[in-house]
Amino acid sequence: MIDRQALRPLVLGFTLLISAVPAQSNDLADALSAATETVLNDGRYSTLYEKWFGAPLNTLGHPAPPCGAMAYPKLSASGPKTALQAVLDSGEIRFGFALLGPPYSVDDGGGPTGWDIELAVLLTNALSEAYGKPLRAKHVRVDGAPFPGRLLDALDGNAFDAALSDLAITVERQRRADFSCPYLAVSFGLLSRCSGPAIADANDANRSGVSVIILRRGFLNELADRHLDQATQVFVDDPQEIPKALLENRAATALLPFPSIRAYQREHEELCVQPFQVGPDGLRGIAVRKTP
Repeated sequence: MIDRQALRPLVLGFTLLISAVPAQSNDLADALSAATETVLNDGRYSTLYEKWFGAPLNTLGHPAPPCGAMAYPKLSASGPKTALQAVLDSGEIRFGFALLGPPYSVDDGGGPTGWDIELAVLLTNALSEAYGKPLRAKHVRVDGAPFPGRLLDALDGNAFDAALSDLAITVERQRRADFSCPYLAVSFGLLSRCSGPAIADANDANRSGVSVIILRRGFLNELADRHLDQATQVFVDDPQEIPKALLENRAATALLPFPSIRAYQREHEELCVQPFQVGPDGLRGIAVRKTP
């Protein structure tokens, strides 16, 4: 069980972002929010989190998501069929995702796995328990850049019911989709070669001549422009290129979410995280198609 009161000081930095998230009117988004709260409270979330992120909640760079108390929407026997009712009637909920690398989603030939994939199953189980109906998670992969534009396009086209793929909740994206409450709170840091030049803080990295790898994603790019505008920004499209570029000395450091930093460190002992944080600056939510 998670002591939510003990977590409160760790999530105060997200207050402004939460206030930008409107009250939900989409019953599928509301149900996914309630399922998130369920697994947060019963301990399943923290167990899965530590499995994939290699650190417990409330440690450096790993704050708990500020979801808050949510009620499962009631089903109506009359009126048009809602998104939630359609999912429950079909017996499955289709989750769209892009292959983002560890710990979010990877595929080494045996099918997709990772935090996003297993969290989708966890939330599906919670929905099944809440509504007393058998329900399974189906994963629908969306390939190609740019991310997340192509993922949101596929959501609009009804390729799946919900997008669970490390989507930061932003005002612009809220215009396109309805979001669940935040299921993940992300801080950011810098990953570097342990044997490379020492980078003591963000100011040390933000200097002319210091090359910083940036994954070509809207949210990370905006973060880099705010904190690393003087550095030489080296953009990559494939997250798997990041450790390779660092180890081959093509850049001094990489701006990454802390969960990704921990995952790369587990794979490459030659990589080190700098003892400072950029953020917290990112709340992740599950996107569903907007209600008419």
